[in-house]
Amino acid sequence: MRRNPSRRRRASARLAASAPYVALALALLVGISWAQGWGPFAEPVEGFRQPQGTVAVPISPRPIPPYKRVGLEDLIDPRTGRPSYVFLKPESVREEMKVELTSIVGRVLRKEKPAGFAFTERDFAPAGTAPGLSAGIPPGKRAMRLDISKVPGLEDLRPGDRFDLISTIPLDESGLEGDAIGGIRRADALILDPSLANWTKQATVEVIVQNGILVEPVKTRTMPVSVTTLTQGQVTRTRPVQEVVVAIDPLEVAPLTQAIATDAELRSVIRSGHPDDPENSLTPGALPRSPLQALPQGGGEGYRMIEATDAGGRRFLAVRSAPEAAAAPDPTAVAGAAAEAPDAASPPDTAVPSSDADRLPEIAAPRPEADELPEVAAPPPGAPEEARP
Repeated sequence: MRRNPSRRRRASARLAASAPYVALALALLVGISWAQGWGPFAEPVEGFRQPQGTVAVPISPRPIPPYKRVGLEDLIDPRTGRPSYVFLKPESVREEMKVELTSIVGRVLRKEKPAGFAFTERDFAPAGTAPGLSAGIPPGKRAMRLDISKVPGLEDLRPGDRFDLISTIPLDESGLEGDAIGGIRRADALILDPSLANWTKQATVEVIVQNGILVEPVKTRTMPVSVTTLTQGQVTRTRPVQEVVVAIDPLEVAPLTQAIATDAELRSVIRSGHPDDPENSLTPGALPRSPLQALPQGGGEGYRMIEATDAGGRRFLAVRSAPEAAAAPDPTAVAGAAAEAPDAASPPDTAVPSSDADRLPEIAAPRPEADELPEVAAPPPGAPEEARP
């Protein structure tokens, strides 16, 4: 089928009319390329020229993420296609700076490396460390992901910062009787100790993580969530979750998991970042005070339950218990201990006064058995016979 000649003539006319504009656009593009040095107008890249009397120190041309194995591509400057160096005078090169690429390539970073900085041994994990998140876990620790909404206070920490985690569980009085405090009638308890009026306003404060370490700061990831709708049935959607990765002791994994599962209120306590802060210092916890415990001002006093029977029937009452009196020492034991001491003074006088002596019956001292006679040392050789006992 032949095309309409009139249509072909109209297309040719349009192309002829737009030709000046196309030529103008090409000329403008060439001018901009020449002014900016793009494409064929770019200046040739100079070769690697090290100033005489300087030391070439490799630097990071761009930020390198933590826990990554450094490759040669991480040190290439995209503008030159060669490794990035900074040239320093020999007296400006510190001993810990790495000047050889072989001492950098293949090592795993323990923290993020900013752009434009030289590499030192402090930037790397020990040789043989596997790359990835496990490189940030100290030896002997375990890592856990924690939701920031459940553990507030960790969102501003940086990798390597230390902290403690505290679990708080308020005292639940729903299981107690309405007129009882730990089995003691509330009226009796308040009479004995008025401070028990706020006894139920207490909480169990337990430190479940000591000296934890932040491995990875806050990151947002999507978590799949299944929801049921009226029109589409069960649908899987995603929701953002902000999490951190922490390293804790193995014995603290189960208590922390239990606290999260029971919806306990978790709080973070930030430790000092000073190098002289002791790592073995502990954060103590607190337990609710029980009415049956000793009173702080009583010096060992507390409450004791007694059973009482009256016209109202059998019941238990709480009475304040006094501290037990110390038992009097046995005079015979005191005298024996004083006699056995090598430098003991004279034993205390345990004789009964004369006014009471005539009222006490006389008790004959038992005759010691043969095997209870004291041992007598033999006289030295040559001693006379009368000197023998």
